[in-house]
Amino acid sequence: MKSQLDLHHALMCLQALDAERERALSAMDISRRQGVPVEECRLLLGRLSDAGLIETDEKERFRLGRDLSDLTALEVVQAVTAASPKAPRFRLWFGADRRLGLQKTLEAVRWAEQHGVYQSESGRV
Repeated sequence: MKSQLDLHHALMCLQALDAERERALSAMDISRRQGVPVEECRLLLGRLSDAGLIETDEKERFRLGRDLSDLTALEVVQAVTAASPKAPRFRLWFGADRRLGLQKTLEAVRWAEQHGVYQSESGRV
């Protein structure tokens, strides 16, 4: 049922962008106007932007890429239900000494690969 609520929220976001066509809106602006939780709003706006349905500027403000009437229901559903980008299997460790952090990260990846926890794409690290 979460996807139905996501779709409803995405449509509310698109409605807000359509109502303010002359200017770009932030996720916070849309959240306040439409009552969509701000984190949900950011996530959905990101998905709509990734799908090319809306445009994002350098200040992370959003506007419609084309007329709302030109969007199809299928485009919106596909954008909202698209798989989230995969999280990395590991994170780089950084400290005061960047070189040491990179070395420790590489050691951890090699250990994980040897123990079958992580398989690199090439089969080796």
